[in-house]
Amino acid sequence: MEQKPAIIITIDTEPDNQWIPGKSISLDNLDYIPRFQSLCEEFSFKPVWLTEYNVALNKAYCDYMKDKLKQGLCEIGLHPHAWTTPPDIQLTDNDLISKPYMTEYPIDIIRKKIDTHVG
Repeated sequence: MEQKPAIIITIDTEPDNQWIPGKSISLDNLDYIPRFQSLCEEFSFKPVWLTEYNVALNKAYCDYMKDKLKQGLCEIGLHPHAWTTPPDIQLTDNDLISKPYMTEYPIDIIRKKIDTHVG
C-alpha cells in the first residue's frame, strides 16, 4: 500500500500585540480562527492549534476548539509563553520586555507552568 506524504500545519495561537513592549494584549485575532479552520477542512488538513495560556482562558476559543476536536478536525497543543504562564516568577527586571524562554526557568517551575497550562 502506498503511503501518502504527511503535512503538519501548526498555528501558534497567541494574543495580539504580545511582542510590542508596553502595548496591552488583546485576543481579537481569535475571531479569524474559524475562517482558517474551515479552509483546512475544505482541503482535508488537520491543523494543530498550539495554544498559549491567555488564549486557553478564552471561553469562546475553548468551546469552538472542543467541538472541532470532538469531530476529529484538529489537534490542540501546548504553546506556553513562560513570561505569561503562571506561576509568575521573575527572572529579569522586566520579564514582559525581556520575555525569557521556558528553558531559562528551574525545572520545578517549568513543570508548574506546564501543569497550569494543561490543567
